[in-house]
Amino acid sequence: EITSTVRASMDNTGSELERSKAGNVTLKAQDDSDFTIFTGAGAGGTRGLGASVNVSIMDNHVSAFMTDTFLDASGTVTLDADETAIFDTYAIAVGIGTLGSSFAGSVVVNTLTNQTKAYIADGSSITSVGKLSIDAENDTIIRAGAGSLSFAGGGRGLAIGGSLNVNTLANEAFA
Repeated sequence: EITSTVRASMDNTGSELERSKAGNVTLKAQDDSDFTIFTGAGAGGTRGLGASVNVSIMDNHVSAFMTDTFLDASGTVTLDADETAIFDTYAIAVGIGTLGSSFAGSVVVNTLTNQTKAYIADGSSITSVGKLSIDAENDTIIRAGAGSLSFAGGGRGLAIGGSLNVNTLANEAFA
């Protein structure tokens, strides 16, 4: 399981009577995850059985936010949360039976539930002479493959191979 939390925040800054003063204000939270995972299995002999399973879970949280903040900015105010995930997962299985049956199977399961958010909340009061920009972005790429090879020799027996690839993506991005 792959889990990360990245935050950029302002909390309890200033008050209604004494507001914080600033020029340009930028809160940026960024996560760049890049994973490549290979699994494989092979078996041979009179009868062969090969199986490979690859299960990957990613749960990242990226946020840029202001809470209970009183701020007067003479420039721009920017809140930016970015998640970029590149996920490569592959599984292969080989089964070779020289005199009889062989079986091979591979399974790849990927579950990604990443959350990206940028916000101003909880009674904050922000004024800005420049622009106010709030942005949350989530870019995810999944490349996954599963394969199997089965060979039965000797003129008798079965050669059975199968593969399964399941990808579940439940990402959220909100600003």
